[in-house]
Amino acid sequence: MSFAAEGRIMKLDDVLRSVASQYPHKDRVRNDVAALMKSCGTLIPETHTRRNGHGAVREQATIFRLKGVLPMGNQGSKCKIPVVILFNPLYPSIAPACFVTPSDTVAIKLGHPHVDQGGMVIFPYLTQWNDRTCGLVEMVAGMSSIFSMQPPLYAKQAGGAGRPAPPVAHAIPIAQATPIPQAQPIPQAQPIPSRPQVSRKDELAQKASVALKERWPIVVEPLVIEANEQLEKRTELRAKAKQVDDQMAKFAAEEAEQTTRLEELEAFEGELKSYVEANEGKDPDPDELKNSLNPDSAQVLELVAEELALEEFLVALDELFSSKKVSVDDFLREVRDVGRRKFMCQVQRKKNEAAAKAAADPAEAPPTRSAMPRMLAAA
Repeated sequence: MSFAAEGRIMKLDDVLRSVASQYPHKDRVRNDVAALMKSCGTLIPETHTRRNGHGAVREQATIFRLKGVLPMGNQGSKCKIPVVILFNPLYPSIAPACFVTPSDTVAIKLGHPHVDQGGMVIFPYLTQWNDRTCGLVEMVAGMSSIFSMQPPLYAKQAGGAGRPAPPVAHAIPIAQATPIPQAQPIPQAQPIPSRPQVSRKDELAQKASVALKERWPIVVEPLVIEANEQLEKRTELRAKAKQVDDQMAKFAAEEAEQTTRLEELEAFEGELKSYVEANEGKDPDPDELKNSLNPDSAQVLELVAEELALEEFLVALDELFSSKKVSVDDFLREVRDVGRRKFMCQVQRKKNEAAAKAAADPAEAPPTRSAMPRMLAAA
């Protein structure tokens, strides 16, 4: 890369740095413009500040643009078209706005198929812009090709309106022509039909068109940004609404479950009150309570009784051994047998307790009427 090209890239980085906050895709802008500047060194990056409005309230916006001349070939001479390329902050989603900017000595041809009287360039590559397949290098090449076939500018005659000169583009020949010897006759220019006068109405319409196009980025850009923000907010609100709906459905299911448990507890409370009222002042009958137990609970009760009896037997055996009424061998033999039997009782009791809890767990379902005597006895 030449020194001049490096200087243009450095200027591009400086200019983009000053407007970086306005361009969310500044990396794409930088890459596309750098590629264009390598193939077309006549376009200079810069910022442009616009002020619109009247009185104390004035709108101001600073945008990035390329300004310079566009080389083209026309009838054997190389000419240059002065252009400005404006970059919308939403680039590359929105195509650049390209304008031909004539000087005081040239004007835009009336009825040009690709340049209106405000200077805006319109051709299929711009109107069918696609941010994934389109680029600035191809866009500028298309403009140069179109302008080579149909130059958009003509030279004004000194002294005002009149006959237009052959179409040239506000252009200065790149190479100076060879001087013509004085001895040779200079060919006379062919008469050219005079250019029709532009009416005051058309002139005002052109000025209004230019003003509207300059104001377009300022007016439309906030609307586009606001619309995008509203779309993002709508998507976010929809996601949150779905979360709220899911949470409400969960709460409704929990409410139904709690309502069912409350009804079961209220029914059990009524049965318990009825049982207490029916047995108020009466002593519980142990045999009746025992007969109301299920097989596992009854087995647990018998094993607990047997364990207590074995403990009492050991106490009595110890007293007999202390009084020397039993021998050491008899004492040890009985203690071993009682300990083995007590261990077997404990193991069997734990199994029966687990089975009884699995059959009727108060935490899973409310106690039935048949379980009330057991609960009262346990209390």
